[in-house]
Order: sequence, then C-alpha cells, then structure tokens
Amino acid sequence: MNSGQFGIPGSSNASFATMTDLLWGGDESRIEVLKSSAHAIDSASRDAGNTPTAVLRQGLILGLVTATGKLKQYDPDAEDGTEVPYGVLPVELRMTDELGVAVDRYCPVIVSAPVKSDRLLILGDSMIGHDDEDVTVAALKLKFFRLSHELCGVASPLVIPEPEPET
Repeated sequence: MNSGQFGIPGSSNASFATMTDLLWGGDESRIEVLKSSAHAIDSASRDAGNTPTAVLRQGLILGLVTATGKLKQYDPDAEDGTEVPYGVLPVELRMTDELGVAVDRYCPVIVSAPVKSDRLLILGDSMIGHDDEDVTVAALKLKFFRLSHELCGVASPLVIPEPEPET
C-alpha cells in the first residue's frame, strides 16, 4: 500500500510551493536565475522555525560547511563556514528517510537570482526584521542576489528619511 511520499500518512501538510513563489519580476527577470549543480545538504540541517525541524522550507538561506563541503542552514553567528550565505533552497526538502533516519540529500540551490525578501529564512525566521537582516542582505548582494525589498534603493523596513531641517 502506498501511503504517501515517505509512507507516513498525514505526517505533514501538503506543500505546493513553486520556485516562482520565491522569485520576483517578470519572465525576463526569472531567466537570470542561476542554479548550481546538485549540492549535498548535510543531514544535520535544520529549519528551526518549522515543525518538524528536519523539513527544510523553501527560501531557507544555506551556508557551506568548510570542513565537509556540504550545505547547512546559514547561521551568522557560526564559525564553520555557514556564517557566509552560499545560496537559497528553492524547494521544500525533507532531511529524513522513510524510517525517520537523518540522511544527506542532494538538491540544486539558487546561487543568484531576483528573490522575494519576505520569502527568505534565517535560521527558520523571516529575514525581514531579523537581527541579522543587514549583514545577510549585504552578503547576498555580494553574491548577486537582487532583493525585492530594495527596489527603491532603501533597506527594510521601507522608511523614507525625513529631510534635515534648514538652519
């Protein structure tokens, strides 16, 4: 009897997110998406804002573990290489097999693209308003990501500075 993707009926909500949910701009803008070849995602990767945490959500920012060459959740406070954003997970990814054992997965990763800022996740939380938003935005820009919340050239939250009073 086939009872679902991993043989566990009802273990998670159905997810039908597509990569277009993560990208902004028209078709011309989406042509700019650059995907690297499939990368190894470390079995210890976790999405702290999801239940279960072993299911990584679309938009999770990933960093490269220097010692292993595998990707894990980006952590600005880490010192293992994951403190530098490498790319963005384009799809939901379950990090366990059908028996619930953690396994490495292989998945393409977006390494440069126009992305919707409010769909990006730092350690499971939205990037917008996160304590590490500014440092993350700067690092993603160095990797040629174009972020939707910076369309007007101002960082999130969208605040228009008041003119200085004349003296």
